[in-house]
Amino acid sequence: MKKENEKMSKGQMFIILALVIAVVLVLIKNSINITTLLENRRFMESGMERLEFDNVKKEIIMSMKISPSQTNSSNNSINMMNFVKSSFSSRSVDFSLLTVEFSYPTVVSGVSTRLNITGVNLLGEDILSMNITFSYDSSTKNLGSIKDTSKFDTYFDFSTTSDQNYTLTVSYSTPSINSTESITIPVVIGKSKFIAFVDMKTVSIRQTLRDKFTETFDLS
Repeated sequence: MKKENEKMSKGQMFIILALVIAVVLVLIKNSINITTLLENRRFMESGMERLEFDNVKKEIIMSMKISPSQTNSSNNSINMMNFVKSSFSSRSVDFSLLTVEFSYPTVVSGVSTRLNITGVNLLGEDILSMNITFSYDSSTKNLGSIKDTSKFDTYFDFSTTSDQNYTLTVSYSTPSINSTESITIPVVIGKSKFIAFVDMKTVSIRQTLRDKFTETFDLS
């Protein structure tokens, strides 16, 4: 009788052990499945962020094509980008942007021409100082501080008797960054151009996306 009890106890122990192993295997399998699902979700969310980022870039370029003909282009840009920022923010994604736009009328050989400069600060913080240097004569404009969500403007004058590629160096600082950008300004006799520099960035728990690009459009 005692031996039979011992056999039953051992049998029960084997059954319990088998059940424990089965439960552990199920938990491990479920854990792997959950990890895979989470990784797939993060991958999909990152892909969606990249897709939206690229779409915003396309919209910015499209708006630049028509902005020279708009009297309120800077205000329109601010309104559009604030909407984009709000859209990203609703999904816990930070969006920031800096644009600097340059335009000049039809260049006549040997005649003084004005290079107009406008820009928008949507970096999410104030610009403490900004300096713009023009390679034509190495002159510099100090724009001082620029509040977040505000625009700025200045200009340079130049005169040339041949086609030139000038450089504008834009240096600025905020409480968190110091940056210097060199932007090529192509000048062609008999032509009028619009050039735009854009620095855009998104930051989320999944990834950081950033793109700096310059677009040039012929106005005449």
